[in-house]
Amino acid sequence: MTTIPNLLYIPCRDSFTVQLLATPLPASANLFEVTDFCTGFVNVLLETNDPAERIAILGRLSQAFTRMAQLCDDDLPPELVIRLTTDELLPSSMPDLWHDTCLTVGYLQSLTQALLGNTLAKPVADDLAGLLHDMVYIVRDYVQEPYLVH
Repeated sequence: MTTIPNLLYIPCRDSFTVQLLATPLPASANLFEVTDFCTGFVNVLLETNDPAERIAILGRLSQAFTRMAQLCDDDLPPELVIRLTTDELLPSSMPDLWHDTCLTVGYLQSLTQALLGNTLAKPVADDLAGLLHDMVYIVRDYVQEPYLVH
């Protein structure tokens, strides 16, 4: 599970969820930090059945996706460029058709908005939450995979 700085481990899921929801996404967060934040939220989303918690988590995800979309167009800070530089490129985790990160973040935002509408049948909402979870992990892995060669 992804770790988010400043969260304490408390062996009670409710306390963790409350803490996660109360932790702000720093305005200075870089693309890696925002994607890590999103993975924390989608993990909790799949584990909660409380409708109010689900809506709160989806709202925070929507905010994070908005920030992620803004960061997609920005130049990466030098410390991230160093992490993305390698001697040998491995195959990408992202399907070839989705190599536009902003487009994929738009898909994530659309899934989130569909779930926030709270009008879907529970099995459909559960399937879409699972798809959202998997896509967040794909995007996280994609934006953090090396793509620059020495």
